[in-house]
Amino acid sequence: MKHKVRPGWWYPHGATVNSDGVNFSIASGYADSAELLLFEYADSPEPYEIIKLDSQNHRTFYFWHVFVEGLVATHYAWRIYGPGDTTKT
Repeated sequence: MKHKVRPGWWYPHGATVNSDGVNFSIASGYADSAELLLFEYADSPEPYEIIKLDSQNHRTFYFWHVFVEGLVATHYAWRIYGPGDTTKT
């Protein structure tokens, strides 16, 4: 893992930048697990880092959240796993 992470906060939702890094939060009521994918560019084919969230530390109610220390700006996406998961065949 390139960046150090902390549990972060469930609110505000989305990506919130401050002087120490970026807090990410997303709502997903049925998710079993979640990953935050960080990309160098908007059209990068692969993430440069995948941060796997732990439900014990990175989940509050229906919100998944993580604080990434030292991150200034990036492109990101979420990978959410749970019932109805379209990645399973």
